[in-house]
Amino acid sequence: MKPAFESVKTSHNASFTVRKCREKMVSAPYHFHPECELTLMLTGSGKRYVGDTMENFFPGDLVLLGSNVAHCWKTSETSKEESSSIVLTFK
Repeated sequence: MKPAFESVKTSHNASFTVRKCREKMVSAPYHFHPECELTLMLTGSGKRYVGDTMENFFPGDLVLLGSNVAHCWKTSETSKEESSSIVLTFK
C-alpha cells in the first residue's frame, strides 16, 4: 500500500495544531506528512499501521510518530462504539 501525502493545515503563527477526532469508523487513509504527530486514543479499537508494522490499538494508546512516517488507524468492523482520539501535530 502506497501512502498518500497529507497537508496539515496550521496558522502561520502557530507551532502546533490539536484536534479531537470522533468517528464511528476511523477512515483516514494510509498517509504521511512532514510534521511529527502525537495521537492519544480515547475510545475504540482496531488496527494501527505505522510504516510496515501492524498492531492492535485500544483506548489509552499513545503514539508518537516522526516526520514523514506513514500511518493510519482502522476501526475494527465488529466495534460497536465510536472511535475518538486527540491528535497533536507539530514541526
